[in-house]
Amino acid sequence: MKTDFVWYTPFCENYTNALVNSNAPSVQYTGNYNLNEDFVLSPNQNVIFQNCSLAIAAGKQIRVQAGAQLILNNCVLFSCGAMWQGIINEGGVVTITATPNSIAKISDAVEAIRSDNGFEVDATSVIFSNNYVGISLNEGNYSTSDIIGCSFNPTSASEILKIPYNQTRTFAGIQLNSVSEFQLGSLTSTVFNPRNIFQYANYGVYSLNSDITFESNLFTDLMPGIDHCIDCGTGIYSEVNDGMTHSILIAGGTGSVTKNNFNVDVSHGIISNGPINLTITECIFNGNNYNSIKITKNRNSIVSIENNDFLNAGEKGISMYSNASCDFNILNNRFTNVITGIFAQNYAKCDVKIGDNILTTQASQMFLTPASTIQP
Repeated sequence: MKTDFVWYTPFCENYTNALVNSNAPSVQYTGNYNLNEDFVLSPNQNVIFQNCSLAIAAGKQIRVQAGAQLILNNCVLFSCGAMWQGIINEGGVVTITATPNSIAKISDAVEAIRSDNGFEVDATSVIFSNNYVGISLNEGNYSTSDIIGCSFNPTSASEILKIPYNQTRTFAGIQLNSVSEFQLGSLTSTVFNPRNIFQYANYGVYSLNSDITFESNLFTDLMPGIDHCIDCGTGIYSEVNDGMTHSILIAGGTGSVTKNNFNVDVSHGIISNGPINLTITECIFNGNNYNSIKITKNRNSIVSIENNDFLNAGEKGISMYSNASCDFNILNNRFTNVITGIFAQNYAKCDVKIGDNILTTQASQMFLTPASTIQP
Protein backbone atom coordinates (compact mmCIF):
# COMPACT_ATOMS: atom_id res chain seq x y z
CA MET A 1 0.00 0.00 0.00
CA LYS A 2 1.22 3.50 -0.77
CA THR A 3 1.96 5.85 2.07
CA ASP A 4 2.07 9.61 2.25
CA PHE A 5 5.85 9.54 2.32
CA VAL A 6 7.41 12.30 0.22
CA TRP A 7 11.11 12.31 -0.53
CA TYR A 8 12.27 15.88 -0.10
CA THR A 9 15.00 16.84 -2.55
CA PRO A 10 17.94 18.42 -0.70
CA PHE A 11 19.20 21.84 -1.80
CA CYS A 12 15.77 22.90 -3.13
CA GLU A 13 15.91 25.77 -0.69
CA ASN A 14 18.96 27.05 -2.56
CA TYR A 15 16.84 27.84 -5.62
CA THR A 16 15.61 31.27 -4.62
CA ASN A 17 15.11 32.84 -8.07
CA ALA A 18 11.48 32.42 -9.08
CA LEU A 19 10.95 31.61 -12.76
CA VAL A 20 8.41 33.94 -14.37
CA ASN A 21 7.67 34.01 -18.09
CA SER A 22 8.16 37.49 -19.54
CA ASN A 23 5.76 36.74 -22.46
CA ALA A 24 8.19 38.44 -24.84
CA PRO A 25 8.17 36.90 -28.36
CA SER A 26 11.63 35.45 -27.70
CA VAL A 27 13.36 34.99 -24.34
CA GLN A 28 16.37 33.10 -22.98
CA TYR A 29 17.09 31.98 -19.43
CA THR A 30 20.33 30.83 -17.79
CA GLY A 31 21.07 29.83 -14.21
CA ASN A 32 19.04 28.19 -11.43
CA TYR A 33 15.35 28.82 -10.77
CA ASN A 34 12.43 27.55 -8.74
CA LEU A 35 9.13 27.04 -10.50
CA ASN A 36 6.20 27.37 -8.11
CA GLU A 37 3.49 28.02 -10.73
CA ASP A 38 2.73 26.58 -14.14
CA PHE A 39 5.05 27.99 -16.78
CA VAL A 40 3.10 28.61 -20.00
CA LEU A 41 4.63 29.43 -23.36
CA SER A 42 2.28 31.78 -25.20
CA PRO A 43 1.28 30.98 -28.80
CA ASN A 44 4.25 31.43 -31.17
CA GLN A 45 6.63 32.29 -28.32
CA ASN A 46 10.24 31.08 -28.48
CA VAL A 47 11.77 30.22 -25.08
CA ILE A 48 15.31 28.91 -24.60
CA PHE A 49 16.76 27.53 -21.36
CA GLN A 50 20.55 27.33 -21.54
CA ASN A 51 22.58 25.58 -18.80
CA CYS A 52 19.68 25.82 -16.32
CA SER A 53 18.53 23.86 -13.30
CA LEU A 54 14.82 24.06 -12.47
CA ALA A 55 13.48 23.01 -9.07
CA ILE A 56 9.77 22.49 -9.70
CA ALA A 57 6.92 22.44 -7.19
CA ALA A 58 4.61 19.46 -6.86
CA GLY A 59 1.99 19.13 -9.59
CA LYS A 60 3.26 22.04 -11.69
CA GLN A 61 3.84 21.81 -15.42
CA ILE A 62 5.46 23.54 -18.37
CA ARG A 63 2.91 24.06 -21.16
CA VAL A 64 3.80 24.73 -24.78
CA GLN A 65 0.90 26.34 -26.65
CA ALA A 66 0.22 26.50 -30.40
CA GLY A 67 3.18 27.53 -32.52
CA ALA A 68 5.50 27.99 -29.53
CA GLN A 69 8.98 26.50 -29.31
CA LEU A 70 10.61 25.31 -26.10
CA ILE A 71 14.36 24.59 -26.23
CA LEU A 72 16.30 23.22 -23.27
CA ASN A 73 20.08 22.88 -23.74
CA ASN A 74 22.09 21.22 -20.98
CA CYS A 75 19.28 21.62 -18.44
CA VAL A 76 18.30 19.65 -15.33
CA LEU A 77 14.65 19.56 -14.21
CA PHE A 78 13.48 17.94 -10.96
CA SER A 79 10.76 18.26 -8.35
CA CYS A 80 10.77 19.52 -4.79
CA GLY A 81 8.37 17.45 -2.73
CA ALA A 82 5.86 15.36 -4.68
CA MET A 83 6.14 14.70 -8.40
CA TRP A 84 5.65 17.50 -10.91
CA GLN A 85 3.41 17.00 -13.93
CA GLY A 86 5.95 17.40 -16.74
CA ILE A 87 6.29 19.24 -20.05
CA ILE A 88 2.99 19.29 -21.96
CA ASN A 89 3.20 20.02 -25.68
CA GLU A 90 -0.20 21.39 -26.72
CA GLY A 91 0.70 22.58 -30.20
CA GLY A 92 4.33 23.59 -30.55
CA VAL A 93 7.79 22.03 -30.67
CA VAL A 94 9.79 20.73 -27.70
CA THR A 95 13.55 20.24 -28.13
CA ILE A 96 15.85 18.96 -25.39
CA THR A 97 19.55 18.32 -25.93
CA ALA A 98 22.85 17.80 -24.15
CA THR A 99 26.10 18.83 -25.77
CA PRO A 100 29.19 16.61 -25.26
CA ASN A 101 30.44 16.57 -21.65
CA SER A 102 27.20 18.20 -20.44
CA ILE A 103 23.99 16.83 -18.90
CA ALA A 104 20.34 17.13 -19.86
CA LYS A 105 18.09 15.40 -17.33
CA ILE A 106 14.40 15.28 -16.42
CA SER A 107 13.40 13.62 -13.15
CA ASP A 108 10.41 13.12 -10.85
CA ALA A 109 7.62 13.83 -13.37
CA VAL A 110 4.34 12.02 -13.88
CA GLU A 111 5.03 12.30 -17.63
CA ALA A 112 8.37 13.97 -18.29
CA ILE A 113 7.24 14.98 -21.79
CA ARG A 114 3.73 14.56 -23.16
CA SER A 115 2.57 15.47 -26.65
CA ASP A 116 -0.83 15.00 -28.28
CA ASN A 117 -1.97 15.21 -31.90
CA GLY A 118 1.46 14.75 -33.48
CA PHE A 119 3.19 17.87 -32.18
CA GLU A 120 6.94 17.49 -32.42
CA VAL A 121 9.21 16.27 -29.63
CA ASP A 122 12.98 16.01 -30.12
CA ALA A 123 15.26 14.62 -27.42
CA THR A 124 18.97 14.00 -27.91
CA SER A 125 21.26 12.55 -25.23
CA VAL A 126 18.71 13.21 -22.45
CA ILE A 127 18.53 11.28 -19.17
CA PHE A 128 15.01 10.45 -17.96
CA SER A 129 15.13 9.36 -14.32
CA ASN A 130 12.44 8.26 -11.84
CA ASN A 131 9.51 9.50 -13.91
CA TYR A 132 6.32 7.46 -14.05
CA VAL A 133 6.48 7.79 -17.87
CA GLY A 134 9.47 9.24 -19.67
CA ILE A 135 7.90 10.31 -22.99
CA SER A 136 4.19 9.97 -23.84
CA LEU A 137 3.09 10.43 -27.47
CA ASN A 138 -0.62 10.28 -28.27
CA GLU A 139 -3.02 10.48 -31.21
CA GLY A 140 -1.12 11.57 -34.27
CA ASN A 141 1.77 11.32 -36.72
CA TYR A 142 5.17 11.81 -35.07
CA SER A 143 7.35 11.25 -38.13
CA THR A 144 9.13 14.59 -37.49
CA SER A 145 10.04 13.69 -33.89
CA ASP A 146 13.50 12.30 -33.05
CA ILE A 147 14.45 10.44 -29.86
CA ILE A 148 18.16 9.59 -30.11
CA GLY A 149 20.83 8.66 -27.59
CA CYS A 150 18.55 8.96 -24.56
CA SER A 151 18.76 6.96 -21.33
CA PHE A 152 15.64 5.97 -19.44
CA ASN A 153 16.27 5.16 -15.74
CA PRO A 154 20.00 4.47 -16.15
CA THR A 155 21.01 4.41 -12.49
CA SER A 156 18.12 3.39 -10.22
CA ALA A 157 16.62 -0.07 -9.82
CA SER A 158 14.42 0.98 -6.94
CA GLU A 159 10.84 2.21 -6.94
CA ILE A 160 9.77 5.82 -7.36
CA LEU A 161 10.03 7.64 -4.02
CA LYS A 162 7.61 10.52 -4.57
CA ILE A 163 3.82 10.64 -4.46
CA PRO A 164 1.50 9.94 -6.23
CA TYR A 165 3.56 7.03 -7.63
CA ASN A 166 5.79 6.30 -4.65
CA GLN A 167 6.48 2.61 -4.10
CA THR A 168 5.86 1.75 -7.76
CA ARG A 169 8.29 1.38 -10.61
CA THR A 170 8.47 3.53 -13.71
CA PHE A 171 5.64 2.32 -15.95
CA ALA A 172 7.40 2.89 -19.28
CA GLY A 173 10.34 4.76 -20.71
CA ILE A 174 8.16 5.64 -23.71
CA GLN A 175 4.39 5.22 -24.01
CA LEU A 176 2.62 5.43 -27.38
CA ASN A 177 -1.15 5.60 -27.89
CA SER A 178 -2.73 5.67 -31.38
CA VAL A 179 0.43 6.91 -33.06
CA SER A 180 0.19 6.58 -36.84
CA GLU A 181 3.93 6.92 -37.57
CA PHE A 182 7.03 7.18 -35.39
CA GLN A 183 10.65 6.04 -35.56
CA LEU A 184 12.52 5.42 -32.32
CA GLY A 185 16.29 5.59 -32.73
CA SER A 186 18.37 5.88 -35.89
CA LEU A 187 20.93 3.76 -37.73
CA THR A 188 22.35 6.83 -39.47
CA SER A 189 22.59 9.35 -36.64
CA THR A 190 25.89 11.17 -36.16
CA VAL A 191 25.20 11.70 -32.44
CA PHE A 192 27.88 10.28 -30.13
CA ASN A 193 26.38 7.16 -28.50
CA PRO A 194 23.15 7.32 -30.54
CA ARG A 195 21.54 4.24 -29.00
CA ASN A 196 18.53 4.72 -26.70
CA ILE A 197 18.84 2.71 -23.48
CA PHE A 198 15.87 1.46 -21.42
CA GLN A 199 16.28 0.11 -17.87
CA TYR A 200 14.44 -0.46 -14.57
CA ALA A 201 10.83 -0.05 -15.73
CA ASN A 202 7.84 -2.30 -16.19
CA TYR A 203 8.13 -1.68 -19.94
CA GLY A 204 10.85 -0.15 -22.03
CA VAL A 205 8.29 0.89 -24.65
CA TYR A 206 4.54 0.38 -24.20
CA SER A 207 2.55 0.79 -27.42
CA LEU A 208 -1.21 0.72 -28.00
CA ASN A 209 -2.72 0.83 -31.51
CA SER A 210 0.40 2.36 -33.03
CA ASP A 211 2.69 2.01 -36.06
CA ILE A 212 6.36 2.21 -35.13
CA THR A 213 9.88 1.62 -36.42
CA PHE A 214 12.64 0.75 -33.95
CA GLU A 215 16.31 1.26 -34.83
CA SER A 216 19.33 0.95 -32.53
CA ASN A 217 17.87 0.60 -29.02
CA LEU A 218 19.09 -1.31 -25.98
CA PHE A 219 16.73 -2.89 -23.45
CA THR A 220 18.34 -4.29 -20.29
CA ASP A 221 17.69 -4.78 -16.56
CA LEU A 222 13.90 -4.83 -16.98
CA MET A 223 13.09 -7.71 -14.66
CA PRO A 224 9.72 -7.43 -12.86
CA GLY A 225 9.85 -5.24 -9.81
CA ILE A 226 7.42 -4.71 -6.99
CA ASP A 227 4.39 -4.17 -9.27
CA HIS A 228 4.18 -7.85 -10.33
CA CYS A 229 2.14 -7.28 -13.51
CA ILE A 230 2.00 -10.34 -15.75
CA ASP A 231 4.06 -8.85 -18.60
CA CYS A 232 6.29 -6.60 -16.53
CA GLY A 233 9.91 -6.59 -17.56
CA THR A 234 9.21 -6.39 -21.31
CA GLY A 235 11.44 -4.45 -23.69
CA ILE A 236 8.78 -3.67 -26.32
CA TYR A 237 5.11 -4.35 -25.61
CA SER A 238 2.70 -3.68 -28.49
CA GLU A 239 -1.05 -4.25 -28.31
CA VAL A 240 -3.78 -3.62 -30.87
CA ASN A 241 -7.47 -3.55 -29.88
CA ASP A 242 -9.01 -0.94 -32.21
CA GLY A 243 -10.18 -3.39 -34.91
CA MET A 244 -7.41 -2.37 -37.32
CA THR A 245 -4.12 -3.97 -38.35
CA HIS A 246 -1.00 -2.00 -37.42
CA SER A 247 2.66 -2.35 -38.39
CA ILE A 248 5.78 -2.69 -36.26
CA LEU A 249 9.30 -2.83 -37.73
CA ILE A 250 12.16 -3.69 -35.36
CA ALA A 251 15.36 -3.56 -37.39
CA GLY A 252 19.05 -3.26 -36.63
CA GLY A 253 22.22 -2.68 -38.60
CA THR A 254 25.04 -5.07 -39.38
CA GLY A 255 27.22 -4.08 -36.40
CA SER A 256 26.41 -5.18 -32.85
CA VAL A 257 26.12 -1.60 -31.54
CA THR A 258 23.53 -0.72 -34.19
CA LYS A 259 21.23 -3.66 -33.54
CA ASN A 260 18.20 -3.55 -31.27
CA ASN A 261 19.56 -5.46 -28.29
CA PHE A 262 17.43 -7.15 -25.63
CA ASN A 263 19.99 -7.93 -22.99
CA VAL A 264 20.41 -9.71 -19.67
CA ASP A 265 17.58 -9.54 -17.12
CA VAL A 266 14.74 -8.79 -19.50
CA SER A 267 11.71 -11.01 -18.81
CA HIS A 268 10.33 -10.75 -22.36
CA GLY A 269 12.16 -9.09 -25.23
CA ILE A 270 9.14 -8.34 -27.43
CA ILE A 271 5.43 -9.03 -26.87
CA SER A 272 3.02 -8.53 -29.77
CA ASN A 273 -0.66 -8.82 -28.85
CA GLY A 274 -3.28 -8.40 -31.59
CA PRO A 275 -3.32 -7.95 -35.39
CA ILE A 276 0.12 -6.56 -36.23
CA ASN A 277 2.23 -6.84 -39.36
CA LEU A 278 5.45 -7.50 -37.51
CA THR A 279 9.01 -7.56 -38.84
CA ILE A 280 11.93 -8.34 -36.55
CA THR A 281 15.38 -8.46 -38.12
CA GLU A 282 19.03 -8.04 -37.11
CA CYS A 283 18.30 -8.05 -33.37
CA ILE A 284 20.15 -9.69 -30.49
CA PHE A 285 18.27 -11.42 -27.67
CA ASN A 286 20.69 -12.37 -24.91
CA GLY A 287 19.72 -13.82 -21.55
CA ASN A 288 15.97 -13.12 -21.71
CA ASN A 289 14.36 -15.03 -18.85
CA TYR A 290 11.09 -16.17 -20.45
CA ASN A 291 10.24 -15.34 -24.06
CA SER A 292 12.57 -13.46 -26.35
CA ILE A 293 9.63 -12.94 -28.74
CA LYS A 294 6.00 -13.69 -27.84
CA ILE A 295 3.24 -13.28 -30.46
CA THR A 296 -0.40 -13.69 -29.45
CA LYS A 297 -3.88 -13.07 -30.91
CA ASN A 298 -2.56 -12.06 -34.31
CA ARG A 299 -5.06 -12.22 -37.16
CA ASN A 300 -4.76 -11.84 -40.95
CA SER A 301 -1.27 -10.39 -40.91
CA ILE A 302 2.32 -11.15 -41.85
CA VAL A 303 5.07 -11.87 -39.33
CA SER A 304 8.70 -12.03 -40.44
CA ILE A 305 11.44 -12.96 -37.97
CA GLU A 306 14.74 -13.16 -39.81
CA ASN A 307 18.50 -12.90 -39.18
CA ASN A 308 18.33 -12.57 -35.39
CA ASP A 309 20.51 -14.04 -32.64
CA PHE A 310 18.92 -15.79 -29.64
CA LEU A 311 21.38 -16.52 -26.84
CA ASN A 312 20.99 -18.07 -23.39
CA ALA A 313 17.19 -17.74 -23.18
CA GLY A 314 15.63 -19.01 -19.97
CA GLU A 315 12.67 -20.63 -21.79
CA LYS A 316 11.69 -19.89 -25.38
CA GLY A 317 13.26 -18.03 -28.26
CA ILE A 318 10.06 -17.50 -30.27
CA SER A 319 6.57 -18.24 -28.87
CA MET A 320 3.38 -18.09 -30.93
CA TYR A 321 0.03 -18.50 -29.17
CA SER A 322 -3.58 -18.29 -30.39
CA ASN A 323 -2.89 -16.80 -33.82
CA ALA A 324 -5.10 -17.32 -36.87
CA SER A 325 -4.90 -16.78 -40.65
CA CYS A 326 -1.36 -15.38 -40.51
CA ASP A 327 1.79 -15.90 -42.53
CA PHE A 328 4.88 -16.58 -40.39
CA ASN A 329 8.36 -16.47 -41.91
CA ILE A 330 11.04 -17.60 -39.47
CA LEU A 331 14.29 -17.67 -41.42
CA ASN A 332 18.05 -17.52 -40.90
CA ASN A 333 17.95 -17.10 -37.13
CA ARG A 334 20.61 -18.44 -34.79
CA PHE A 335 19.62 -20.10 -31.49
CA THR A 336 22.38 -20.86 -28.96
CA ASN A 337 21.76 -22.32 -25.51
CA VAL A 338 17.99 -21.81 -25.78
CA ILE A 339 15.74 -24.40 -24.13
CA THR A 340 13.08 -24.20 -26.86
CA GLY A 341 13.95 -22.38 -30.05
CA ILE A 342 10.46 -22.07 -31.54
CA PHE A 343 7.19 -22.88 -29.83
CA ALA A 344 3.75 -22.64 -31.49
CA GLN A 345 0.31 -23.45 -30.13
CA ASN A 346 -3.22 -22.81 -31.48
CA TYR A 347 -2.27 -21.26 -34.80
CA ALA A 348 -5.23 -22.22 -36.97
CA LYS A 349 -5.04 -21.52 -40.72
CA CYS A 350 -1.56 -20.03 -40.45
CA ASP A 351 1.18 -20.67 -42.98
CA VAL A 352 4.44 -21.07 -41.10
CA LYS A 353 7.69 -21.17 -43.05
CA ILE A 354 10.81 -22.24 -41.15
CA GLY A 355 14.14 -22.21 -42.96
CA ASP A 356 17.91 -22.03 -42.51
CA ASN A 357 17.77 -21.53 -38.75
CA ILE A 358 20.78 -22.73 -36.75
CA LEU A 359 20.10 -24.33 -33.38
CA THR A 360 22.97 -25.33 -31.10
CA THR A 361 23.59 -26.25 -27.46
CA GLN A 362 20.38 -27.56 -25.86
CA ALA A 363 18.09 -25.83 -28.35
CA SER A 364 15.05 -27.66 -29.74
CA GLN A 365 11.99 -26.92 -31.88
CA MET A 366 8.43 -27.80 -30.83
CA PHE A 367 5.13 -27.32 -32.66
CA LEU A 368 1.71 -28.13 -31.22
CA THR A 369 -1.78 -28.19 -32.73
CA PRO A 370 -2.30 -29.04 -36.41
CA ALA A 371 -4.39 -27.08 -38.93
CA SER A 372 -1.35 -25.19 -40.18
CA THR A 373 1.03 -25.46 -43.08
CA ILE A 374 4.61 -26.00 -41.91
CA GLN A 375 7.24 -25.56 -44.62
CA PRO A 376 10.65 -26.89 -43.53
